Amino acid sequence: MKRYSALIGVGLLFLTAVLISPLHAQPSKTRCLNIRAPQEGPAERLYFYSASGDVERLLDLRKHLISQGARKVNCFVPFIVVCEMPDALPYETLLLNSDITAMRENEINMDNPTGFIYGPKWVKQCYQLVDRAKIENPSIVFETARHDGFSFAPSEVFRRTTKSMPISSTEAEVRNFKQNSDVMLGDILAQFIYPESLGPQENWTDQALSAASGAAAMTLIFFQESHPSYPIDFLIRNITRSPTSTEPIGFVREDKAIWITDVMNNMGYMGDQSEFLQLVHQFNEEWRQRWHTDWAFTAFVVNSANDFDHRFGPGLTRYYAFGEHGGPCLAIPYPAGNPGTWTFRQVLKHEIGLVFWGMYEEPTQTTSCDDYSGYLRYRNWNKTVKYGPIPGSKEGCSTSIIPAFCIMNIDDVVEWWYDGPPCRHTDGMFGLADDNDNGVPDAVDEAPVVEFETAALESILTDEFELRFQAISYGVPNRNPYQNPAIRINYAVPVKDVSYKVNGVGPIRLLPADGESDETTEEFVGQLAELIPGLTEIEVVSRNTMGAISDPFLKRLYYLGLLYAHFRFGFDKDGIGISWNMLGDTFGAIFDLHRIGTDPEPYDSLIIADVQPSSTSNGYFTPYACVDQSVVPGAKYRYYVEGTFSVMYHGEEITITKRSKEFEIIATLPISKGSFISAPAPNPFRDETWISIIVPPTFRELGAQSPTPNGIPGGKQKTPAFQQEVPTVVNVTIYDAFGRKVKNLHSGSVLSTVLTIRWTGTNNNNQRVPSGVYFIKARAGDWTQAEKVLLLR
Repeated sequence: MKRYSALIGVGLLFLTAVLISPLHAQPSKTRCLNIRAPQEGPAERLYFYSASGDVERLLDLRKHLISQGARKVNCFVPFIVVCEMPDALPYETLLLNSDITAMRENEINMDNPTGFIYGPKWVKQCYQLVDRAKIENPSIVFETARHDGFSFAPSEVFRRTTKSMPISSTEAEVRNFKQNSDVMLGDILAQFIYPESLGPQENWTDQALSAASGAAAMTLIFFQESHPSYPIDFLIRNITRSPTSTEPIGFVREDKAIWITDVMNNMGYMGDQSEFLQLVHQFNEEWRQRWHTDWAFTAFVVNSANDFDHRFGPGLTRYYAFGEHGGPCLAIPYPAGNPGTWTFRQVLKHEIGLVFWGMYEEPTQTTSCDDYSGYLRYRNWNKTVKYGPIPGSKEGCSTSIIPAFCIMNIDDVVEWWYDGPPCRHTDGMFGLADDNDNGVPDAVDEAPVVEFETAALESILTDEFELRFQAISYGVPNRNPYQNPAIRINYAVPVKDVSYKVNGVGPIRLLPADGESDETTEEFVGQLAELIPGLTEIEVVSRNTMGAISDPFLKRLYYLGLLYAHFRFGFDKDGIGISWNMLGDTFGAIFDLHRIGTDPEPYDSLIIADVQPSSTSNGYFTPYACVDQSVVPGAKYRYYVEGTFSVMYHGEEITITKRSKEFEIIATLPISKGSFISAPAPNPFRDETWISIIVPPTFRELGAQSPTPNGIPGGKQKTPAFQQEVPTVVNVTIYDAFGRKVKNLHSGSVLSTVLTIRWTGTNNNNQRVPSGVYFIKARAGDWTQAEKVLLLR
């Protein structure tokens, strides 16, 4: 993986390495489900149409739409992709250099709803029917809305062109045989085969194919609408008029092996009747891998329009369909008992439920309330929940009579009048349960584990540290009781990102080092700077692409060093006051103040040794302060502080010395608030006295001829818009007690600053003046102020 570093400079950071959550044992086999939670917020349904039927470009577009957060992304092979596109997501650049056209739903004209199956009008009508079913009585909607007037697309009579691979009985084949539809999440390839026998009994008309394939598409959309916030996306493929020599096609369990094997052999998947499920599985896997979906199942839809009661069943049996528990296929008659599509859709839901490990819930079935099924080993508590223990039914799982219309309960004829949803426990068998109500399906609700490069406490001698770790998504363990534990496959979704706090400060988000959140193991690298001496704790929280968030993983560091902060300087009659804080631990260090300069040769003088704390530590920093009394007002000085301590490191005693950065200070005198000059010091004086003056800024409007002073003494200076600063005129003059000018101390123009000026008790002729009271008058721009001083000879 390519790596990059995120530099964090937090004036006070801290680090360490200890894992507070146990590491998961790596399962024997884990497969990545490259799914992610769709973006929330307002969205618009868009149709992407490829007039040429370019499947590869259409699938590539679909992949990008899913990666950008589009919802309910369905591909109707080979012409249409439909999705709900969040408003903030751009898609126009995805259509460059292709024949794919994007259409809003209102741009598809339905005044004359004719067209070919999986064309824009046909697909739009499927969605309109589903939308109406949400708010109207489905028995009315689906009986009045027909697919009449649609023609079938160019017939896709599938023939396999690649060389047939023999069916194997190896462990790898057995391992995957019942694991191609484990969880109803992610990309699902739904392949509908419409076989025809040699005789006319099961032949398909274009109108019947349109109605059956439309009802099948609406059934898949139903599963999406039942879980609108989950990433459930379908790749829907029709294979029409696939031949079989069986006449008529039978639906008893013994017969299905005959005609399904015949259909698969004619499609190029060769094997005998004992291997018919393996043949379908091989077909599923070939196209699942070719089109990069997570799951695949095949539905055989047989035309029963010419059969008695359209049901393929004897006597009063309403229909005869079957779904293989856990896949790889199902078979269903059309129209399954009445001339409309609502019975067919309900039966199809039920059989798809079986393919995804759902269990029967009818009160007449032999399944028990204590049966378990699915990836999560979910209990079959839905059974008979609608009825309670009533005469003629098996013992119920609930004594209350709850009106639950569930797709796995098909015994009550009233059920067929409603688009019954999957009940809670059926969802659990599908892997869609959310028992902790955190918005993440339980089948993928396992956050990545963080494994640090070094897990133990680390002692370091620098204030920078490269934090390296991996986040690994092991996934929720597969507990399906119908699969051999030795060959179960676990499924995990990719690592999305991590966030961390340093000593409680944060969180700070960090992306994978390669910039892509597409693998179950991702590497992370972070650069930490200016660490706080002593113990530092970093809490790292990981997240997968479905939003599952981990508990914190803890990393500890122990930095053996010193960190200076918050240097401040003050001026009084005693000299220059210097104070600072030491952040974190000081390890009993001794701090010395040094002054450096060139007067005239370079020097480095120890001014104050072993500076003591000015007050006790508050647990976060320790304050220090001292005063350099050997300074002259107006002079420039440079200082630094040096700390030294000894500590045991890897079994040996070492001495650590660290200097602060250097600071340059001009010795000035304190100026009280409301004034712009200081009181003279010393006062009285014999040989010399000093005064400091604040020079205010002066501004000139761009293009103007005269400057304008700005500000008030002791106030905040503001720079007017469209003006620039120019030097301020400063005059400092000495007067005696009679108001006579004695000496001009300073006359000139300077930019805003603080001037410190010395008077040695002389006049303009550099002659000593007598003892007495004198006044030092300063004018800076429009500011004028005078201070009295007493000269003693």
